[in-house]
Amino acid sequence: MADTVLIVGEDGDWSTEAVAAELDARSVRSFRFDTADFPQRVRMAARFGHEGSPGWSGEIESIGGGRLALDNVIAVYYRKPRDFDLPSA
Repeated sequence: MADTVLIVGEDGDWSTEAVAAELDARSVRSFRFDTADFPQRVRMAARFGHEGSPGWSGEIESIGGGRLALDNVIAVYYRKPRDFDLPSA
């Protein structure tokens, strides 16, 4: 994926849906991340300033198949994220 807007918020939230639709209408790539899916349904590996890189590197991977390289993120829309869904163990 090239330049991408990361949308962090609850799945189905009216605002995140509207932002995603507007970005799509403008042919801007977006990737949604519901924090309640982590770590059960989403994996993330990230580093800041690794190997001389001035920003974030790593990726977010949805078990459903979506994947985002963090160095492709050009903006973040952050709205009402839910708590992480941690395993009981």
